[in-house]
Amino acid sequence: MERNDTKHSVLNIFNLSGHMPNTFTGRFNSNGSAKLAISPDDIQQLGNRIKNLSLHIDNMIRSLEEARDFEESKIRSLKNKMYNETYGGTYSRLTEYDVDDMLQYLSKNKAGGIYRLHDDEELVDFVSRLRKIKQELYEFGDNVGYAGYKFKEQDADLGNILSRILS
Repeated sequence: MERNDTKHSVLNIFNLSGHMPNTFTGRFNSNGSAKLAISPDDIQQLGNRIKNLSLHIDNMIRSLEEARDFEESKIRSLKNKMYNETYGGTYSRLTEYDVDDMLQYLSKNKAGGIYRLHDDEELVDFVSRLRKIKQELYEFGDNVGYAGYKFKEQDADLGNILSRILS
């Protein structure tokens, strides 16, 4: 707790510049207890905000997986369209093998029979790391919230003990 910057110029002259009543204005609650810089409710809210951040990571994971599925769908569609064009269509001089060779050339890799324009192994690893971070962040937020709860609980317990002692 810090002292307010209240000036007592007359008292300073006589070397009486101690803790005057207004130097602690706003530092105590109406019941006389000291105001805390951060309240247990603030700590619990912070824990909830941290847990909510983990939901944003969930959204990122979902977006990455949706982009992966979209890519798969479009590549399959392109492959089927090109295959159909090799049978008497625009690309009748090509074979399905030629289409596969071109897709292989354009793609980063082929995973599970699906051509990928990105490094699928790296994406799967990244999503796995995001899931781990999400879990750790959620647990940390939960622990922070629990600390606020325990802080509030112990504050009430200590208040009860003091009131019994002082009464």
